[in-house]
Amino acid sequence: MPTNPFFQGASAGVAASFSPIVLPPVTHQPGVVSTGTGAVATEASPWRPSLDQLLNGNTLIQTEAQMIDVWGQLFSQPFDPTLFEFSSTFVVLMGGGTQPPETAFEVSAVERVTANYPRGEGFFLSVIATISRAGPPSEIPGPALVSAVKVSRPPLSDIVFHRELELLPGF
Repeated sequence: MPTNPFFQGASAGVAASFSPIVLPPVTHQPGVVSTGTGAVATEASPWRPSLDQLLNGNTLIQTEAQMIDVWGQLFSQPFDPTLFEFSSTFVVLMGGGTQPPETAFEVSAVERVTANYPRGEGFFLSVIATISRAGPPSEIPGPALVSAVKVSRPPLSDIVFHRELELLPGF
């Protein structure tokens, strides 16, 4: 079911198929030196998002080597390659930042959006994450939250990220 467009000059999005990835809790936090057992990428690569980028930003991951690197930065559990199928999918990781303990963060939709560009019509993927909170934010800092989904290849186009705040009943 198409939703209202989030972006001026674009149509309402049409749902694109995606699969959530169940990730372990983030154990590596900003400013903390980790001695965890996370996997480390064995290939030298100029691709390496910062921990801050992973925890607060948006990251497109297209290869297993990139995922191993991300995994080693975020998680202390061993890398599980069976979670990923890079021959047919890519991974979109969104960081929700440090949130109060009563907060949930997840990628809730991926949509294909048609837009009018100066050179003609094109499309982009809109990835939407929802931050759900049942009450006012606690003063006790909680863990950093991340969410990831697999999206089928092709087509890979521009990706636009959006975050929504959902206040649950009882707020």
